[in-house]
Amino acid sequence: MSAKSVAGLLLGAVMCAPVAAGYFNPALVQGIGSAQANPAFLAGPDRPGFACRILDAGVGFDNNSFTAGQFNRYSGAWLDDAAKTDILTSIPGAGLRLAAKGGASAVEFGWANLAAWLRTELHGRVTVPRELFELALEGNQLDRQYRVTQAEAIGFAFARAGLGVATALGANFAVGAGISYLYGLGCAELTSARAGLLTTAGEISADGRVGYRTAAGGSGWALNAGIAGWHDDWRFGLAAREIGSGITWNREVTEAAYSFDLEPGNAFAIRAERHFSHELASSPGARFVTRLPLRFELSLGRSFASWFSAGLVGGPRLRVADQPGAKTAALSPSGWDVRGVVEFLPLDWLPVSCHLGYDSETGGGVGGAIGLLLGRFFFAPRAEYRGLDPADTRDGLLFTGRGFDIGLSVSYEDRRRRAAPEELHIYYGGD
Repeated sequence: MSAKSVAGLLLGAVMCAPVAAGYFNPALVQGIGSAQANPAFLAGPDRPGFACRILDAGVGFDNNSFTAGQFNRYSGAWLDDAAKTDILTSIPGAGLRLAAKGGASAVEFGWANLAAWLRTELHGRVTVPRELFELALEGNQLDRQYRVTQAEAIGFAFARAGLGVATALGANFAVGAGISYLYGLGCAELTSARAGLLTTAGEISADGRVGYRTAAGGSGWALNAGIAGWHDDWRFGLAAREIGSGITWNREVTEAAYSFDLEPGNAFAIRAERHFSHELASSPGARFVTRLPLRFELSLGRSFASWFSAGLVGGPRLRVADQPGAKTAALSPSGWDVRGVVEFLPLDWLPVSCHLGYDSETGGGVGGAIGLLLGRFFFAPRAEYRGLDPADTRDGLLFTGRGFDIGLSVSYEDRRRRAAPEELHIYYGGD
């Protein structure tokens, strides 16, 4: 007769009272919705059974200077002195910062306390020095030395394939982790930028150099880890996201630089004696790393009734940068955010969510989502308006934002909730 030895990690199977489902509330979302945020909730109570996210796509844009009202007011318009002053006043000394992102899921699955995903993501950011706007709006002033020494530009795309798992620890806690393999699809990055311009009554001179690098592919990994707890109608969680190596770009790396020099001279001499020279040089480059920002997130939520819940989510972000000659990367604060969310079900098939938030980089924000439950299919468009500036209401409060985020999710879920936390069982043995 065959014998099988079984060893399991049996860390709690105590029943827990069910609460209202969190369709959008990040402090209450469980199952596949939490897989990449706080994977510990994969083992929480009241999670759905099998789930498949058929589509989850979104795009976002932010800037640190101009509101939607200013874009509408000045786009294609004649700019008088007051308009130019308003534009320059809006740009901080560090320059105009633009950031864009996009993403789409190819497939996401969740079952019991497991989840798997495949996503593509696109990120980009640009910082334009304020001096360039001064030159464009105020004109080339005599005897003023224009000098640009700092600028930033990077764009990269990658695919993320991962697996998440969680286990309950007793009756009221769970831990979870999700590991992702990052496959770099392409990257272009500005590595250096400097330029200068000087015009006097008798001559003009200029010089500059722009260095950049590109790559056709790379790879890396990222880890999300979290803990979660629940008591009656309360839920709380703590998670760390994007722990890992970042993306090491090592395929078809190219480094290039464009330089130019305009020797001092008057306009006639420059044209006649060819004082202007320029050069574009490129060569195979060394591999380099793009780090993803590290984020810590604390969440607290409560279900007040079967049709109403609320939550608070927020935490700091850290910038990760490699140090020349060092074995470890350097961490530096890059901002923080907090968001308060309320969710309610006016109808059993119509969940609605609203939130208010604040980000130390972009300012205040407001957003919401509305869902449509058709059997086991769930359709959910979402939108967020960020960077609100209540102090500038010349075009109305609706046009004070500096950024947005929109998206759509379509999923199939077994909404029969499990009322007990999930254990992770490990079996081994043989005949």
